[in-house]
Amino acid sequence: MHGFNPLGLRALKDIVDRKAGAKVDPRRGFRNLFGSSAVLFSGDGLLQEPDGDRILTELMKKLTRQRSEPPDHFWSDTLPAPAAEASELKTWENPAIPSGYTYLLQLVAHDLVASTVSLSTIIGRSAVDNARDNALILDTIYGDGPELTPDPYEVDTEHHFSRGLVPRTRLRLSPPRPRVPGATFCPHRDLGRGTGTAGLANGKPVFLVEDEEQDTDNPKPYPTDTMIGDERNDSHALLSQLVVLFHLLHNTVIKTLQDRPPHNPQGWSQAERAWRRFLCARLAVTLIYRKIVRDDLLRRILHEKVYAAYANDGLRLDKGEGIPLEFSHGAFRFGHAMVRDSYRINDPSKAPLLTDFALRQARRFPFELPVSQDWLIDWRLFFEVEQGTAPNYSRRIGPDYGRVMFSDLMFTSEPGLGLPFLDHLSAAHAGIWSVPRLFERLAKALPNSSLAHFFSTYEFWRAPFLSWLGESDSTGRLSETDKRRLANDPPLSLFVLFEAAHTIKDGAPVRDGGGARLGPLGSIIVAETIFGALDQKIEFENASTLSEALRNCGGELLDDPAALDDVAVGAGADRREIGEMKDVILFLAAKGKFAA
Repeated sequence: MHGFNPLGLRALKDIVDRKAGAKVDPRRGFRNLFGSSAVLFSGDGLLQEPDGDRILTELMKKLTRQRSEPPDHFWSDTLPAPAAEASELKTWENPAIPSGYTYLLQLVAHDLVASTVSLSTIIGRSAVDNARDNALILDTIYGDGPELTPDPYEVDTEHHFSRGLVPRTRLRLSPPRPRVPGATFCPHRDLGRGTGTAGLANGKPVFLVEDEEQDTDNPKPYPTDTMIGDERNDSHALLSQLVVLFHLLHNTVIKTLQDRPPHNPQGWSQAERAWRRFLCARLAVTLIYRKIVRDDLLRRILHEKVYAAYANDGLRLDKGEGIPLEFSHGAFRFGHAMVRDSYRINDPSKAPLLTDFALRQARRFPFELPVSQDWLIDWRLFFEVEQGTAPNYSRRIGPDYGRVMFSDLMFTSEPGLGLPFLDHLSAAHAGIWSVPRLFERLAKALPNSSLAHFFSTYEFWRAPFLSWLGESDSTGRLSETDKRRLANDPPLSLFVLFEAAHTIKDGAPVRDGGGARLGPLGSIIVAETIFGALDQKIEFENASTLSEALRNCGGELLDDPAALDDVAVGAGADRREIGEMKDVILFLAAKGKFAA
C-alpha cells in the first residue's frame, strides 16, 4: 500500500486541480464514496487559501512529527488476553488480531487496487488509474494467467516435455532452504527470483549490456527480479513470505488434482486436462481466500455491530463501481499503525527480530536476497495455529505508530516522517469527503438502523480530538490555529485511527479498552468497499457452503465432484472447511509441506 513518494511529483503541480470545492473526477477504477461531495477535505479551508498546498503540506509534517514522539505512551491499559499471556502483554499489543492479519490486509489492498503509482500519491485526480478491474479474485497472486503473465509460473515436467504446448500450472517457489531447528510450521522457501545482471564481480553488480567486455568468471547471482504476479508483493520479507504460503496452497491443490486418476476425460487432450486442473485449483484457492476475507479477516477488524449489519443483515449504502478514494487514500491506511517494531520470526525462544523487513526486496536491495534463514516464517508465530504458542500480536489500532513506520530509508527522504506523513498527505490531496460531511451523509443514510446513533453528529468527536492534540503536543509544534484546523477537519486517515482508539462509556469516548478493532466510521468505509467487492460473485460461489462450491467446481471442470473433497482440515467427524488463515496452515501441515 505504500512505496511512492509524492514529494517527487512537485513538477506536476500545474496539472493538478487542488481547489477544495472542485468537482472530483476520479480516474478509472476509483470513485468517491456516496458520490461526489460538495465539501472535500481541505484542512479546514487551507486548500482554498493562497499557497494553501504548501501550508497544508507543512501542517501534515508538523502533525506527523508530533505523533512520532514519544513512542508507545499512547495506551495506559492492556487489552484482555489469555490468562497465560496477560502478564507479559505490552500496553500497545492487540491480542484480538495476530500479526499475520496485518500482512493479509496488505495483500487484500493489492488485490483491490493496482495503480501505476501505488496508493500514496498527491496526484490522485490526474494520474492514478486502478487497473484492477475485478477485485478480490487473487489477481495479485495469479496475474493474468500462465500465458499472459508467465513469470509466476514454473516450468514443470508436463510443460517441458510437451515443448510448451501444455500450460505451466504451478506457481514458482525457491528450492527448499536449510531447515530452521524447531520451526514446525515453516515452508522454508522463498519466492522465485531471477537476475537481470550477470551477477556480482568484485562485490559490484555486472550488467550484461553495459559490461559485456568485463571478465565475469564465476559471478555471484544477483537476484534483481522477483517472479511473481504483482511486484508489490515483494515490498518486504513478511509479505513475500505470505505470498509463498499462497503459492504453496495453490501447488498443493494442483498436486491433489494431478494425483487423481483421470475421471471420464471425454477425450480431453493433455493440454486441456492441464488447463482444467489449473482453473479448478485457482477457483478453489480463490473461494477459500474470499471466505477467509469475509468470515475471518473482516470479523476481526470491523466494529462488531457494523460487521453484523453487513455480513448478516445485508446492509449496503452505495453500489457504485470502483474503489472509493475514502477507502484507498483514507480508512484502509489503518493497517500501517498495526506494524510492530520487532517480531519473533521462526523460533519462539529467540529475542524478537528488529523490523528492517523492507530491506529484503528485489527492487531496492537485491543483495539481501534470497531472504536469509532469519526471515523464513514459522506461521504459528503469526496466526493462532498451535495452543500454547502465543503469536506476535499486532499493535492496537490508534494514532500511535511503531518506530519503524517513521523510517527515512524505507518510505521517504523527509527526515523522521515516514509512512504516516505519506498517509496524511494522500488523504489531503486525493479529493475525498471531509469527515464532518461523512457524518452528515451517514446520519441521513441510516435513520432506522442500529448504527444510526454512531453518526448523529461530528461534534461528538471535535472536542476530544482537540484535547488529544493538546495533550500529545509536548514540543509545541502545533499552533492553536493548527489544532483548531485539524479538529474541525481532520485527515480521514488520522480520524479513523483516533476513532478506533476509543470505546464509548457513559456517552463519552474513552481510550481504555480501545484499539482492538476499527470504530464505526472506519468500519463502514471498509465494509462498503470489501463487502461490495465480495458481492460480485465468482463462479460456484453462490453455493450454500464452501464444500458444496468445491464439489460443484470439481464436477463442472473435471467431471469429478469429489476431486476437491480432500481440500479441508481434519477427517471424518472432525472434518471442517477451510475458513480461517490458521486452517490454511493446518491443511498444508497435514499435507507434509512443513515437514522437518
